[in-house]
Amino acid sequence: MRRRYKQGANYELELGDDGVCVCRVHRRSELSREQGARCAEEQVVLLTELAARAATEVRALIFDLSDAPDVWGPLTQRALENMLAPWEVAHKRVVVVVGPEPIQRFNVESLIKSSVPSLGRIADSPADAEARLVKRK
Repeated sequence: MRRRYKQGANYELELGDDGVCVCRVHRRSELSREQGARCAEEQVVLLTELAARAATEVRALIFDLSDAPDVWGPLTQRALENMLAPWEVAHKRVVVVVGPEPIQRFNVESLIKSSVPSLGRIADSPADAEARLVKRK
């Protein structure tokens, strides 16, 4: 069972009894760049804290970008790297869920190579992400 941990203007974080954290990022066209940047900063802090928790409490992250913008700029790329890199350092798996657009998959492949090269994977759906974590348990 998963329970809501935190929610921001364009994201929500849930923690599961199975030790899996799910972060869903949503496309919100009404947010300004500054508001979006604040949300990203919040997520960096929260995901860094969660990555540092004991593996018995938090063992993996599903980072769901399937409803997020397909493209982003260098500042967002840096923020995303800062969200995910602590999971690699903590030796915890990350599965990033992508939407249907090839450009988003390309951007996520770059993100994984730069921040979670040994423990990061891409999934096409939340169910696929869950399955990838079960297989590698």
